[in-house]
Amino acid sequence: SDLYPVAGAVRTTDSASYSDGAAVENCTIVGNRSCVHQAAGGVYLLAGSVINSICFDNGGQRIGQSWIDGNLVLSGGAAATYTLTKEEVAGEGNVANDPLLKADYTLGRSSPAINAGLNQDWMQYAFDLSGEKRIIRGRVDLGCYERFVQGFTMYIR
Repeated sequence: SDLYPVAGAVRTTDSASYSDGAAVENCTIVGNRSCVHQAAGGVYLLAGSVINSICFDNGGQRIGQSWIDGNLVLSGGAAATYTLTKEEVAGEGNVANDPLLKADYTLGRSSPAINAGLNQDWMQYAFDLSGEKRIIRGRVDLGCYERFVQGFTMYIR
């Protein structure tokens, strides 16, 4: 992809050398800003796809004390599926909600991103960013982390 200030985190171009676009897959993209008017602070794709990802709390140009919303901007042949953003985005499995991330960007206990993704063959033996299995409860979580809850033993007398 081509880095450019139209997006705070990821931007692709539609030039011949990038005609297939980027694949943004199982990513958590939060807290980014773009300095360009009406631009995405998170992801700006002219071609390619976003799948099983979280794009939240990203902003475009700063006007006064606030940022223009701009988590995910898709153009041309770009598409998003099974992706969580603040805004409604057309595409199968997309969710418009707060991901309820913890301070370390892992999924909170009642995150709508838990078990909301699309399983893919490569995930069977894959691991998330923290080294946990990519699929724990039968269906992949959105973003770069799987929600992992360690068990415990309770003794009752």
